[in-house]
Amino acid sequence: MGRWNPITIGPMKHKITIITAYLVCQTMIEPGKDGTAAYQQWQVMNNNKQTTSNQHPRQRAIVDLKKYIDTIIKQGNEIILMADVNEP
Repeated sequence: MGRWNPITIGPMKHKITIITAYLVCQTMIEPGKDGTAAYQQWQVMNNNKQTTSNQHPRQRAIVDLKKYIDTIIKQGNEIILMADVNEP
């Protein structure tokens, strides 16, 4: 879905994973707003049965990104996170 992209650099003893992320706005998911990134991600999640209709793609992306970062940290990597989080 293109929510984030990682790249890992550095020698074996000192790896750094750089992550660029995009979180959709906390907008209502409505059929009339089918051109929004939030609606498009919601459609993909539902088509792949990755969520219930009540789960917003923004919350799902936060949960998934946290799991990913936890996994990378357990591998011993340092993290640089750059994100467009659509916060006011």
